[in-house]
Amino acid sequence: MTPQRSMKRTETSKGEEERVDEATAIYKQLTNNVKLTDDTLQFLTKALVSWYPMEQGKVKVLDPLWFKVDGTTTGHNIKLDGYTKLCFSIHHLKPKHWTLAIVDIDDDAKSMVFNHHDSSPCWDRFDTVCASFQKWKETVGHKFKLRFINVPCTPQQDNISCGIHVLSCLRHVLTDKPCPPSLNPRAERRFFIRKIKESDEVDYPLQEVKKVIKKQEYEMLLKAIRKETPESLETDRHLAAIALDHARDGLRDARAALSRLRIEQDTLAEALTRLDATVETKSEPARHWSFEPLNSLRADSQQELSAHMCRYSKTLMDQSFANGSEISRKVLREHYDEIIDKLEQAEKDVAQKQEEIDEATKAVEIKTQMCDLKESVNNILNQHGSLLPWNNWLGRASN
Repeated sequence: MTPQRSMKRTETSKGEEERVDEATAIYKQLTNNVKLTDDTLQFLTKALVSWYPMEQGKVKVLDPLWFKVDGTTTGHNIKLDGYTKLCFSIHHLKPKHWTLAIVDIDDDAKSMVFNHHDSSPCWDRFDTVCASFQKWKETVGHKFKLRFINVPCTPQQDNISCGIHVLSCLRHVLTDKPCPPSLNPRAERRFFIRKIKESDEVDYPLQEVKKVIKKQEYEMLLKAIRKETPESLETDRHLAAIALDHARDGLRDARAALSRLRIEQDTLAEALTRLDATVETKSEPARHWSFEPLNSLRADSQQELSAHMCRYSKTLMDQSFANGSEISRKVLREHYDEIIDKLEQAEKDVAQKQEEIDEATKAVEIKTQMCDLKESVNNILNQHGSLLPWNNWLGRASN
């Protein structure tokens, strides 16, 4: 091997170590309740856009440190040709905080809409961001009309989850949904771990993070089963399976309730439509009639008096029908509004039950892996127990 080749291999190994270290850092930030760094935000932002591409190749992700709120972004020109959205995180220094910018671009109308998502809303911060972006646009010479929107988004409940909120907002934008009323940071972190593990992307950083996640989880499984007996692990698996069955029952019931409410909503909507049409048809002639006291009716003949009486009775019935229909409409409308509120809650219930299913399914998978792993370890130790102590085997298996 020549010295040149040896040096090249050494440089490659160093680069791989750096990438592994970066992947480990991303994993640690996803499994601990800490603030996300710009590298992790950039990695997860790109991952989200690849998982939810919207218009293929039309969404441009910018580096989280590209935009400077102090106005020093002005010298950086970004090519906008062919893009419909710009996505970038914004790092604020005082106090330290992450927010999200989504810039919608309409090239035909030569317009841009700057949507600012802030989980800890601050009008001074919004004004500063707007002024800085306006300055950048004018400096680089973009001729787009520019409008700013301070988007209502999920409020932050702590002082470290701003990066997680940025990613949640972006995910909902990419799936064309409004920001949810509340957010569980731990659940969001678990979502990213699950998506990374499920991903078949060939992107090198993504694959490195995926390897780190699987390695760490395998090591945790090995440590977890060390002092457990096969019987206790089997009992845990059985209990996890029961919990999964209960979760499935809960999801089935929640979906059934949601289905019933949707049917009721459709029925009430149809009833309101028909009632409105009937009332409009029936009550139109009555609007041209005015009531006169019955004893004031005068006629020159019995026949004319009878005609007056018929018209009076018809007007009275039409008016009574209109009054009754109005009461019915009010009752139906109130019931319809109640159903809408119940539907929103039912949809949340279904989503929650689905999360419980996912968690329970994951628990069964883990318990099953632990049982299988314990059996494999015991078989190996039974064959080589005197030669390969548990600690040594644990170290080798996790490498």
